[in-house]
Amino acid sequence: MEEETAIQKQERGSFNPLIIVAVVVVIGIAIAGLTMVKKGGQVEGTQIAVEESVNTQEVPMSDTSEVKVVNIEGGAFYFKPNEIRAKAGETVKIVFTNAGGIHDFVIDELSVQSTKINDGETTEVVFTPQTPGTFEFYCSVGNHRAMGMKGTLIVE
Repeated sequence: MEEETAIQKQERGSFNPLIIVAVVVVIGIAIAGLTMVKKGGQVEGTQIAVEESVNTQEVPMSDTSEVKVVNIEGGAFYFKPNEIRAKAGETVKIVFTNAGGIHDFVIDELSVQSTKINDGETTEVVFTPQTPGTFEFYCSVGNHRAMGMKGTLIVE
């Protein structure tokens, strides 16, 4: 009997392998959850498929207008360049590349809005401003606009 009691005491003092496995699984799930939240709650690959379907929309262009292509980089609260010039009636294609974080490209008055993209991704928006004026473009993510992630479109 004394031998059984010693074995029981030894078992109580040692770690149960099932408990260790359970703790490792819980930590793994927590890390995976934090990774998803950091990436905007999207599983990798999902956003790319959505962007492709959004970016393939047809934009009517008149036969007399040329397409002005403007490459813009966006990053930690900046657009480069932060000023764009176009002519009224001219079709403008913005090729927006993200240099860090999650960003988009928006011009409210012209109903222009790109998809939100992650670091290293590129998206495009095409539009044709009809009236001259000055329009603000900005990033609508969080408080990026208030932190200076904005620029000016000048339509002549």
